[in-house]
Amino acid sequence: MFALTNKPDMAARLYTGLIEMASEPERGLDAMRMIQHMAGVLVETYLVFDKPDEAMTASLQKLSAMMQAKPLAGSIPFSSMPPAHILDFETERGRTAARAFFEEWLDCAFEFHNMMLIIIQTVLLSWEEEGFKKEESLRLLIECTQKAMGFEFAAQELCDVVIERKVAMEGWSMGDCVASLSAVSGRRL
Repeated sequence: MFALTNKPDMAARLYTGLIEMASEPERGLDAMRMIQHMAGVLVETYLVFDKPDEAMTASLQKLSAMMQAKPLAGSIPFSSMPPAHILDFETERGRTAARAFFEEWLDCAFEFHNMMLIIIQTVLLSWEEEGFKKEESLRLLIECTQKAMGFEFAAQELCDVVIERKVAMEGWSMGDCVASLSAVSGRRL
């Protein structure tokens, strides 16, 4: 069945979908939003691997080599990154887009991941022609990807703790857990 998958068409649809998600009619493409969406797609692909953290490190090194660039060194201004709740929201949108295409990618998640690296390379290098330095764009992508992966690991850890303590030890239902987590989240915001 995988031989019937039109990979160039799928890559074009994914690229177009990411551009459309990051664009606003009156302002055009929001580059930071696009970076966050691409980071979300990458995080979703890493979670397919047995060791997602190692996959992330290797993947970002591969992307750096493909672009023939090293990410900008040193600290970046605090204002360069969106607030955590925005970053989480936008990377989740990228992850959702990735899931939609994973369903169609019948033969291999590795190929999907490699295709995504090529799309990201193309996007970031095309931005260089518009005045964005590839080292800066690459650094922002890496920062967003690492933070999004951290959010995912934290969420998984929190769920594990809730299940272990509240469900297994105290007999809470899943509904009790969801309602409590929602209440705590709402109070924090």
